[in-house]
Amino acid sequence: ARYGTAFASGSQSPCSNRGAGIGDPASNKYCYSNINDGEFGDRHSWSPAAAAYKGAFFGGVSFTTQVTVDYFALGRDQPGTSSDKLGSTWYLEVSNAESVDHDTTDWRVVAEFRLTSGRRHQFRLTTPVTGRGFRVRVRDSDSCMDELELFGSFTDGVAPVPDILYYSIKMTTDLGTIE
Repeated sequence: ARYGTAFASGSQSPCSNRGAGIGDPASNKYCYSNINDGEFGDRHSWSPAAAAYKGAFFGGVSFTTQVTVDYFALGRDQPGTSSDKLGSTWYLEVSNAESVDHDTTDWRVVAEFRLTSGRRHQFRLTTPVTGRGFRVRVRDSDSCMDELELFGSFTDGVAPVPDILYYSIKMTTDLGTIE
């Protein structure tokens, strides 16, 4: 893992440990340890279990200290080989809970977006967001995420931001939704 600890609502087969949790040591296709393992492609992607956990399908990364995120990136299959399981609407959520994991209930939506292809999509937030945990929530289990990448101010420096096309998002604030 590059930064943080992965957690999720669960994982699809063939992952051997499919229940909700944090820090899944399994490394099979669709396991939530793949959420931030630094490897790309369908074989290194995460897909939620068929049954929701506490009413939601999600995968994310927690940190021991607060981090500020300016950009985020993900795809269904970043090299672009697979284009199924794009899901419908996706949400980036943040939590400032003292300890963030799959049981955290304090989440706030900061972005709403769709994947238009299986390839990598990079999103720029209009306002940087600070939190101890970030997760991507999807509406159903017919979704697949290849690497949740967060860019911004981390305790060990600033993560690089690749020079690529930014996709549009809706950002939810206390003032309403910004498009």
